[in-house]
Amino acid sequence: MKIITAPRNIKFLKQYTMGHREKFGNELFYIPDGLDALDDNSYCSIKAQNKLRNLKSKGKFSIEVLSLQDYLGKPGDLFRALEKAKTIYVEGGNSFDLSRLMKVSGFSEWAHANIENPDLLWVGASAGIVSTTDDLSTVSVYDNPEANHFGLDTDTYDGIGLLKSEMILPHYKSKQKPWADGRHESDVVDSILQTRMKNGQATIPVHDETMFVKDLGSGEETLVVGSDFTEEQTWLDIYKKSTFKQAIPTVIRYNLLGDKTDCVAIS
Repeated sequence: MKIITAPRNIKFLKQYTMGHREKFGNELFYIPDGLDALDDNSYCSIKAQNKLRNLKSKGKFSIEVLSLQDYLGKPGDLFRALEKAKTIYVEGGNSFDLSRLMKVSGFSEWAHANIENPDLLWVGASAGIVSTTDDLSTVSVYDNPEANHFGLDTDTYDGIGLLKSEMILPHYKSKQKPWADGRHESDVVDSILQTRMKNGQATIPVHDETMFVKDLGSGEETLVVGSDFTEEQTWLDIYKKSTFKQAIPTVIRYNLLGDKTDCVAIS
């Protein structure tokens, strides 16, 4: 399985997965449940519709919407529903609520059964990628761990553990507007990163303008950037400090002009 941070520019995802889709088709299973764990339902509904529109029009995916809430206590049904899945897109929301739902629905079990599956892509947006770690405790300054929108009783601070002792942390140096409480997302994410570094917890910070790919089978890591991305070296320096690694990921740079790119897509 390859896990991929959902890029702001959907064309990154389209181009990178071109070879994969030539083999397996354009079907993408979209899992929106994380948005249901947020309070502003009208905003979330609009966000989900916009995401689906972009995945269809810009990403050229064929979408199958799958709600994990429909499979609570029915893991066998979920396994059958995902039997032919090759690309899944897990929407963001509250990392704690989402990881609970993944466990109770059987989605976590299905994901672990597919770690060594080289033909499966997991695209995660925000909480949809954070929840893949094993320890969510440091994310409590970002998401409320006590919120329980789905009414599920599972461990509060545990993710689903596809990543062991490592976290992929999106929204690094985010340029979003301040939150309602006046905090800036980039400051909150940086505080999580600094805390994890002090604790010796490996962390991969990811810019919203980039796409990070980790192959759970081989351990291979790739950073996908656009031709206008200028912080590559700064990011690589932070990556080595925050992951405690000397080796660095392969960097692929896209020159997107319409649908053209000067990079090779995965197969």
